[in-house]
Amino acid sequence: KIFTLDVALRLKALLEARGYSVIMTRKTDEKVELAERALIANRAKADLFLSIHFNSLFPDTKTSGVEVFTFTRAGQRSDQSRGFGQEDDTENESMPVNRFDPGSVALAEAMHRQVITALKLPDRGHKTKHLGMLRGLNCPAALVESGFLSNEVEAAKIATSAYRQQIAAALAAGI
Repeated sequence: KIFTLDVALRLKALLEARGYSVIMTRKTDEKVELAERALIANRAKADLFLSIHFNSLFPDTKTSGVEVFTFTRAGQRSDQSRGFGQEDDTENESMPVNRFDPGSVALAEAMHRQVITALKLPDRGHKTKHLGMLRGLNCPAALVESGFLSNEVEAAKIATSAYRQQIAAALAAGI
């Protein structure tokens, strides 16, 4: 949470330097409920919503890379339910964010391409998932997992301010 906030604040500075108006769901080390994050964005009439994260699969310390998520389209299974024997998690009712599916996909693809290229990490893909914080949004949205803290090599990079600046720059380029 400390590293993600640091990346978000760095991204904010980069975007504001380019003339963007940035609304943060948090500016300090505080917990903001998932649904509240969407409300903050909706009240601000946000043009897009980007959620920044770092992954962990501990005790698995070998998995590494970047993955980007968008909210699953109505009537479709999420990527996590497509494997053999996985339960069908299809939601047939459209959520507010589903109105912006094309924009969300464009945002996610741009984020994905920039982060993979800049950080030279393994590509874990653009995936869909029924994410609570994206569900109620009234704008295009994506969630970026910028590396694995459970992977020793990636965690060591993420722990440096220079690398977190690279992540922020890649996200800014994606936007």
